[in-house]
Amino acid sequence: MLTLEAYISKREKEEGVNETNTDARNENMQKCINFVIEYFTSYLDTFPEDSQMVLQQQKIEKYRHIIKDYESDVQNWCIQIYADYGKQMTRQIKGIVFEDDYFLLRYTTEDFTALSYDVYSKLIRKLPFIQGQNTMLLRFIQEYHRHESTPTSWERFPYMIDELVDDWINDTYNKYGVNLIRFAESWVCYFSDTEEIWPHSYRIKSDCSYRKYEYDYKQSTNLFNLDSLYRKIPKTPFTRGKKQQFEILLMHEWLNSIVRDNNYWTLCIEKIHNILTK
Repeated sequence: MLTLEAYISKREKEEGVNETNTDARNENMQKCINFVIEYFTSYLDTFPEDSQMVLQQQKIEKYRHIIKDYESDVQNWCIQIYADYGKQMTRQIKGIVFEDDYFLLRYTTEDFTALSYDVYSKLIRKLPFIQGQNTMLLRFIQEYHRHESTPTSWERFPYMIDELVDDWINDTYNKYGVNLIRFAESWVCYFSDTEEIWPHSYRIKSDCSYRKYEYDYKQSTNLFNLDSLYRKIPKTPFTRGKKQQFEILLMHEWLNSIVRDNNYWTLCIEKIHNILTK
């Protein structure tokens, strides 16, 4: 039995399709679409058992693409479980991991080991086949953290905030594998969607039909509930004594990701250096 790619190639030869002929592009596109339809509605029916194997393999390859950036041992573990039990366990693990609001700030083996125990205890009844898989659960969590923290292209700011802030972000990533920008993005998105945690004095009646309030980010203190957030943030070499830097970073992400207020950010820049160098 032919794979989909081989079947399309065979039908193109039979129909005399010339992919390099730009004048026949639309006609060739329609023919190729018909070849795909033929493959799944007619051709596979002549190989009922093999067709199921092909479809299963296609699903596995699609899943493999989703986790292609993970280390090979973690990929193979996830693929084997999916092949044997039909479970994309990665989704369930991620859901539990992100119940930890500070997952993106974690970096020690002890942190990830504790998370793996939590994941195991919450999944073992639903997924009994993970029994004895603690080591691979830990490896997956570590790889997931690395994947979520790796910049797609090094995420420097679009313009310089302040040398002290930039150095703090870069040094933290280089030494600990923690992407402070990703943490800030995650927090401001959550904060924007959770109006009930905003102080009443920071709520402005909204003109939008889809939300009741807008957040007053021009207040002078405790922006983005930073007072309580900073108390709860894990105390690490890159968080101690960095409350002011966190406020600046959160403001940057809020103005660039949530409200798109470049004018206000321009006003903020002038104050930042004076604050950090006092």
